[in-house]
Amino acid sequence: FASTVRSVRVRSHVRRRIILCILGVLIGLGCVLVGLVSNIIAISVIGFVLVVSACGFAVQTMRPRTNVSVAAVSEAGSKAQAKAQRQSGLRGRMEERLRRRFDEN
Repeated sequence: FASTVRSVRVRSHVRRRIILCILGVLIGLGCVLVGLVSNIIAISVIGFVLVVSACGFAVQTMRPRTNVSVAAVSEAGSKAQAKAQRQSGLRGRMEERLRRRFDEN
């Protein structure tokens, strides 16, 4: 029961945030249009900032939240480093030369 209620709350919370983002974009576009028609650049700039921030908030809301531990991040980093060391060819040699240059200095 608790998990069902919790999942419904999360969905409604996300829905409210998305509606808020849509309203922010619409109000921002309205400010941009009003600013352009009345030749007041400040209103247009405020509207543009509102549109960009509402879109950023929407992207942040849509992004799934994950709990990543520090151990998992360091393990992924060491795997990527091992893969880079195994790389062969021109790219691998160039990366190795660059790494040596930075290590020498």
